[in-house]
Amino acid sequence: MIELLICTLGCAISLATEHLALWDNPWRLKPPVTYAIGMLTIIVWFSIFCFLVSPLYVFFGVALLLLSGGSGIVVILGYWLRKVFTAKDQAAFTAGQLSRSVPSPITQDWIDGSDR
Repeated sequence: MIELLICTLGCAISLATEHLALWDNPWRLKPPVTYAIGMLTIIVWFSIFCFLVSPLYVFFGVALLLLSGGSGIVVILGYWLRKVFTAKDQAAFTAGQLSRSVPSPITQDWIDGSDR
């Protein structure tokens, strides 16, 4: 049980440090890169926990890496598709074939107010 406590605290401190170090910089990373960094941190600490419990359990860390990696590909694809559709909508808007006061699809930049 102490292994779980140590790894939980280590993971929490690692994630907090990443957030503080990467937060307010001009080169600030954006999703999905930030999601991947966070998931890798969780996977590393989970793998450490598995190893501390029994070295044979490291397989579970590998399984978590494969599951999150496969799911992450879907998230990356979603971001790419949103970028493609936004560019298509913007081209139609610029050509006068589309009018709107709120962009469709609503992008994170619009929500953050950086492209208003």
